[in-house]
Amino acid sequence: MPARLAVLVARVVLLSPPDGTGRDREILVARHRHEGGEEFWCLPGGKVDEGETAATAAVRELREEAGIEVEVGGVVWVQDRPEAGRMELVYAGRVLGPVANPPPHDDKHLVEVAWRPLSGLVGEDFRPAPLLAALLDEPLPQVPHSGADVEGC
Repeated sequence: MPARLAVLVARVVLLSPPDGTGRDREILVARHRHEGGEEFWCLPGGKVDEGETAATAAVRELREEAGIEVEVGGVVWVQDRPEAGRMELVYAGRVLGPVANPPPHDDKHLVEVAWRPLSGLVGEDFRPAPLLAALLDEPLPQVPHSGADVEGC
């Protein structure tokens, strides 16, 4: 059986804490625009570099795209897309410290990173749509992850 080649992408879901007023929670999202006018929202994140763990990549990508320092918890979503040669891991995240203005970036497809009400993304092109539906229902359970210093199988 040939080896499966895939790009590994790490993303972080950041939700504002409930404020007790019943007001809609907000989520940090990135808006992308591609050739031909295709435009959509997704979670901030990007490709895992060689020698980097997915969790480390998720933290780095948030810093690069949004100017936010985060701590990641467990994995809350796995998007396996063999037809696209891609696998995406989404981590639960927690903001550490103040939020700065997003730094300049070199991603030609990234239009903006913004906090948006969760329900405000319904009816917009959010990818992956099932993740948005799950976040609207209830908090997602986290699958713990281990660092590179733990031996696997």
